[in-house]
Amino acid sequence: GTVYPRTLRSVLAHPGLVLIVMAGCVWGTWEIGSRLNSELLPEVHQGEFTVEVALPVGTPLTRTRDVLSPVENAILAEKRNIRSLLLTLGYDSATSQRSDEGEHTAKFKIMLDDESRGALTEEAVIRRMRDRFAAIPDLDVRILRPVLFSSKTAVEVEIEGDHLILLRKVSEEARSVLSTLPELADVETSLRSGAPEVQIIYDRDLLARFGLNINEVARLVRNKVQGYEATRYNLKDRRIPIVVRLELEDRETVEEVRGLVVNPGGERPVPLSAVADVVLGEGPSEVRRVDGQRVALVQANLAGGSLSAASARIEDALRSRVDWPDGMSYTLGGQNQEWERSRSSLWLALGLSLFLVYVIMAAQFESLLHPLVIMFTIPLAFLGSLALLLAMEISLSIVVFLGMIM
Repeated sequence: GTVYPRTLRSVLAHPGLVLIVMAGCVWGTWEIGSRLNSELLPEVHQGEFTVEVALPVGTPLTRTRDVLSPVENAILAEKRNIRSLLLTLGYDSATSQRSDEGEHTAKFKIMLDDESRGALTEEAVIRRMRDRFAAIPDLDVRILRPVLFSSKTAVEVEIEGDHLILLRKVSEEARSVLSTLPELADVETSLRSGAPEVQIIYDRDLLARFGLNINEVARLVRNKVQGYEATRYNLKDRRIPIVVRLELEDRETVEEVRGLVVNPGGERPVPLSAVADVVLGEGPSEVRRVDGQRVALVQANLAGGSLSAASARIEDALRSRVDWPDGMSYTLGGQNQEWERSRSSLWLALGLSLFLVYVIMAAQFESLLHPLVIMFTIPLAFLGSLALLLAMEISLSIVVFLGMIM
């Protein structure tokens, strides 16, 4: 009971020294705060993750199955740390909302057993999966974890430009540069190769010479290749569509498509090649615009470290190692952009909380000065909080910020 009064008398007797110590604490708070890394949300380990893989665009579903079935069997045979595995080959055109899915893609959803839900074990399993898939040639791999409260990938670089060919070239250059950074994993660009397709370019003059209508010919070719719904078969409470189209062997190659007759019932059969150029081409994978400006996204996951440290390395690499043509620029989006936006709101919330606490104390003490003296101890509380975060290597995030406000 005698220590506190003695300490208080000593402090009151040396106000200058106390003010110097306070100033040192405030300076220390600022220094430690500037050294802390930041991220939008702490990484959540829920004992599950998804491995999205993609073979070269245009790979048929049967080939995708043949390549990935041995991997599925090897994972199931190993069973170490893994409770269950769900494999999805190809995609469902009715529910898919992504342009990069097709018969060449697959998803491995892996659930860990209850004993393997720790962060270290999960990282070890993911490394094992990366090594397993790395052995397969021409395979792109991306690891996805469940993310709380955010639909963005950790790192997104938006590259803006009007020229599509140049945009693809620069985005690929940025992807290769970012792939060399140890902080990043699963680096990929949204402007990848599109699906191969047969393109039919009709000659209107030739169609008119044969007395054919371009709409009727195009519809006939589409119905022969893609098929059309002729009727529906009623089976109890179900109506099954009956689709009519040519046999596979009559439409499998470009030459067979060129030979399709476009005037059935005519005096002389006219093949498609007589009125149109039929060539192999590539369709666009997607056209993405932000605020009316065409952009390419370079996306990546964090391989280690914090979001702020990775963002600084990305900025440095993009500025120094990528040749930016005139009229092209980039912005750092994704969770980094969300964190910048959230941080300003959190500072406002912190300021409001301090103001409200001051008003309440001023009303209770019936003084404007006494609460102000008490409020000057807040930097000391921040010093302890930030020093502990630094010592435990915990990044500053929304969750941490809310705890400090509380």
